[in-house]
Amino acid sequence: MGDPHVTRHLNQLRAAHCRLAPRPNIGAVARRWSITLGHAFTPAQVVFSMIDLKLTHLGHDPRHQDSILNLASYSAALREVTR
Repeated sequence: MGDPHVTRHLNQLRAAHCRLAPRPNIGAVARRWSITLGHAFTPAQVVFSMIDLKLTHLGHDPRHQDSILNLASYSAALREVTR
């Protein structure tokens, strides 16, 4: 089910981020951005923003593997935060 490279990358990200699932981690980012920027952000909006950031990176270097994997990871996270 899915690309094994993406699966491995997602597992590495989870391990690096205290084994938090994307939903609570991205929810925490949404709360921080809401406080910092004075506008309510949803977890999905955080993910869309991170996807935009990765697309911008890829616009400068479309072969950058880390950005490609991160883009896939954020896309998978979007599925989790919108359930």
